[in-house]
Order: sequence, then structure tokens, then C-alpha cells
Amino acid sequence: KQFQVGITKKNDLSRWFYQPSWKRVGKLDPAREQGEPGEEQTTAARSCMLFTGEGNPLFNWGRILEQEGLEVIEVKEGTGYAREAPGSYTMDPADPRHYRNLFRQMQEEKKSPRLILHMWNVTAEPAEPSEREEAGDRDLAGKIDRALDRGYYSMLNLAQAIGKNNPEERYQVVVLTNGMQEVTGEPLRCPEKKPLEGAVRTIAREYPNIRCCT
Repeated sequence: KQFQVGITKKNDLSRWFYQPSWKRVGKLDPAREQGEPGEEQTTAARSCMLFTGEGNPLFNWGRILEQEGLEVIEVKEGTGYAREAPGSYTMDPADPRHYRNLFRQMQEEKKSPRLILHMWNVTAEPAEPSEREEAGDRDLAGKIDRALDRGYYSMLNLAQAIGKNNPEERYQVVVLTNGMQEVTGEPLRCPEKKPLEGAVRTIAREYPNIRCCT
């Protein structure tokens, strides 16, 4: 059966133009992100992986999630891979091997958190654009490299590790940032984080079992 799609004119001039805007959404309910309705609430489905770091202003999110009844697996930024304590790990954001080691260890411990909160891109209050211009290029290359490691490459490494170790399980990855999005028309304070947005938008195309949002 063939369908014909025609072009119709909108007589209402108010519908001729549009402007991108933010849409308010409801509060994230961790319990609802742990699989489909009716799915057995196993230990894996009642856990959450939290990517955070020293000095991160959202460090208390672990306590909030625990109050919601979730087991929190904390992953901190570091220079090497280590299991510091049960449910606490340190890894290098730029090293793909550390992500594979992490999910391999999750399998060995029979844990597979379906909700992942990625907060490595919530950093100290970014400088005003004028202050950044005054600072010049002294640390520009370093800032870009760190932002790529914590953001774009981190998301790629995370998706590849999930695809290799847990290709059949569904994951919800929520990426929190600051200074990366334009909210009220002000200049971006952290444009070096912007490549992360591209990774978030495209990962689901290659890994259908991963849902990403930022």
C-alpha cells in the first residue's frame, strides 16, 4: 500500500516560526530507572553507579541515592585503577582498560547497576568569559584535554565497556554537567565540554541497550 505525503500551507502565521527552549521535566525517580515494569528487582537492578570526584559539589548524591534504597557504587577520578573498598573504585577517565576492568569486576561480584550517573563534568564554578579571556591561553590546551578525558572519551569508553561485557542488559546513563549548556542566552562558560554532547546523542545509535541524556 502506498502513502502519499502532501505539503500543506499553514495559514496561522503564529505557527510559521519556532524558537528552541528548555522543557521542564519531572524529578528523576531512581526506582523507575531500574528496568521495565514487572522486572524482578534483583541486586543488580537496585544498584546505581556514581561517577564522582574529590571536590565535586554533588558528592552527597551517594547518600541521597542510598536513602532511595539503592546500593551505590562510587567511581572516583584518579591516575590508576584500584578497588579501594567494597563499592568504591578509582580509575583514570582516559584509560579504556579501567572501564573494562570495572565492569568485569561487577560481573564477578554479580552486580550490574542499570542506572549510571556520570558527574565528572560537574566541576568547580567556571570563570566568567571575561576572566577566561584575561587568563589567555596559558592552560587552554590542558583544560581541553581534561574536559575531553572526563567527558567525550569517558562516555565512549563507558559505552564500549558496557557493549563488550553486558551487551544484553539495558542501561540508563544520566550525564550531569555545568557550564556546557546555554540556558538563558548567556555565553557558554565551559565550551571545552561541548564534545560530550555529541557522544551522548550518538551512543544509543550504536548501542541500543544504552539510553543517554544530559
